[in-house]
Amino acid sequence: MGVSVSYAGASILMAVLPGSAVGIDAESRSTSEARLEAVRDLLRGDDVLQGWTRVEAVLKADGRGLRVDPGAVSFTRTTTGALVGMVPGAPRRFEVTDVSLGADLAVSVAREVPEARA
Repeated sequence: MGVSVSYAGASILMAVLPGSAVGIDAESRSTSEARLEAVRDLLRGDDVLQGWTRVEAVLKADGRGLRVDPGAVSFTRTTTGALVGMVPGAPRRFEVTDVSLGADLAVSVAREVPEARA
């Protein structure tokens, strides 16, 4: 069973997925400018915090977390439009979904893609 927890401000989020690896990450949109600058160098795009939650969710689902360079996580889109994250040195792939839990949080969940669907 996969279990993952994330803390963002006063929010505590948990993802549980029987039979598969899972990762969840949340960031408060009222985070400090210093924190934004720290992740901005790693990510490109309009929504830096949402990009960061995607990376962290994949690293949590992978099981190694920040022992892996966050800048090494890569993403592709499948023909159906699903976002898939990959970590170098790991054969597994993780489907990433952004979750809307209000304007104050950026949240992403990553779940392992079964081999047959990879």
